Amino acid sequence: MPTRSASVSAFFSADATTMEKAFYWTAAAVSIGCSAVSLFAPLVTPVCDVPASAGLPHARADVEYPNPDYLKDPCKFTRYAVLLGMNKWECAMCARIFCSIVLGSIIGWERRRADRPAGIRTMAMVCMGSCVFTVDSTFAFWDGPMGWDASRVSAAIPSGVGFLGAASIWKGTVNKDGNSAPEVHGLTTATSVWLSAAVGILVGGGLLVPAVFSTFASVVYLRFAPRITARTMMRSEAEPDGSSGGDELRAPLHEPPPSAAAGGQPPHPDKRFPLERKMSLHV
Repeated sequence: MPTRSASVSAFFSADATTMEKAFYWTAAAVSIGCSAVSLFAPLVTPVCDVPASAGLPHARADVEYPNPDYLKDPCKFTRYAVLLGMNKWECAMCARIFCSIVLGSIIGWERRRADRPAGIRTMAMVCMGSCVFTVDSTFAFWDGPMGWDASRVSAAIPSGVGFLGAASIWKGTVNKDGNSAPEVHGLTTATSVWLSAAVGILVGGGLLVPAVFSTFASVVYLRFAPRITARTMMRSEAEPDGSSGGDELRAPLHEPPPSAAAGGQPPHPDKRFPLERKMSLHV
């Protein structure tokens, strides 16, 4: 039986089908292509030859915007082949979503290095979801005929979907060196549920290109994002001589209390850990 390459086995299970692999690699190609085009769109987009006084070539051309900082670009919604059929506005939205993934990943990497349960993928999905919700509230209702603030409807969706995501979060225990340690599960799944709601608002608002980009980007990131495990952390924290740099800090945690070492009775658990006891009663 031929062995698979290390790069493929790192992202797919042993029973992954060819169709599944093709789907993920296609999604990765679309995400990378859209990200590259969106980031370099200001450099490769042709110069607009339509005068600004001509207005916007759509139904909103005669609308007077109260925002004095709004820039009327008559070529904002013009599609270019060099942008893979997208316009400058869609590239700007995709670039925002891509930047949110990068910034969220940086925060998640820092938290994961501190051995916190919310890691790179979780923080990236939270940041990306917030960006998508912001795009929803700002641009998703341009084509509606109503005169009232329709974004108030979508503003209640994140809090409502949050209850669904909370149902997938649970706390368990894992054995590490013979000791049981608490571990939180389902955080990334909860943020994915939250993000899917944001994508739904995008589709409902007619923002199909940002919705497709968000979907492919989230799927690819959840599949290929680095998973930093406890074993990886132990290797990265090891000293050059092979010793662990945190032994000095962890050693006192395993020593018995002074009263127990002297042969006396250890303090009552309620007196040693009153906050932990209180939290356990309310969980």
